Amino acid sequence: MIGLMSPQQTPTPPNSRYLLLTGATGLVGRFLLRELLATGARVAVLCRDATTDLARQRIETLVRDLEQTSGRRMSRPLVLRGDLRQPQLGLDASTLHWWRDHVAEVIHSAASLQFYAAHDQDEPWRTNLHGVAELVKLCESTGVSALHHISTAYVCGERRDTVLESELDCGQTFHNDYERSKFLAEQLVRQAQIPTVTILRPSIVVGDLATGFTSSFHGFYTPLTLAWELAKRRAVEVDIVSQLQASLQVTGRELKNLVPVDWVARVAARIVLNRRWHGGTYHL
Repeated sequence: MIGLMSPQQTPTPPNSRYLLLTGATGLVGRFLLRELLATGARVAVLCRDATTDLARQRIETLVRDLEQTSGRRMSRPLVLRGDLRQPQLGLDASTLHWWRDHVAEVIHSAASLQFYAAHDQDEPWRTNLHGVAELVKLCESTGVSALHHISTAYVCGERRDTVLESELDCGQTFHNDYERSKFLAEQLVRQAQIPTVTILRPSIVVGDLATGFTSSFHGFYTPLTLAWELAKRRAVEVDIVSQLQASLQVTGRELKNLVPVDWVARVAARIVLNRRWHGGTYHL
């Protein structure tokens, strides 16, 4: 097992090329990291924290957890301390030099799941649009050959017709700032001066199919949390389902497309690691 590394501490052979992952500590990112490390891919991660040591500790804790749940030992990724929302991702000069020589491809998984913003400099705009703009600029200036962008099926906004993978801007309106920020980010990525751009659009990502594990309780989990609270407080005669429907103003006939995070990560990793599938847009 290789100890956690950073570019400043570990000499890297000149011909070593890395796949860099953003958002490794997020729900989709942690499962993507698991899939990539399991294949033996040479992986670097961008991690935000006050110091390089703290960033490395966060990733070490994550990888140990992945080892425990998977039952197998994993190599450690190389850790770059930075911040997607800062110019040049907040990377120092030596790390930028390392990036230019060693980062071949980027998987962008980092995202804010906040639905509404008071200002266009708040989340989700800071991460989902401004952060993507900074990442694209760095990829363009350092010669990154491929960018794999985790978008969302909800770039379709309020459209209710058939939405094709070949489509993006059809004049649609949006339910919230999250959808619009992801739509604008996908536009930006598609226009980037990067040789190959691949777009992955998962729908509503939920926990692991086998265990139910999730590290994120946004979206679909909000009504489940409400149901749990109602269940804890109810008297025997109370109809929890009716209470939940009334609280959420739903009939129970609404349709949602839910995809387990382990499946999303497995499919995304297969696409990323097979060059013949690069350059496409995929609804997951």
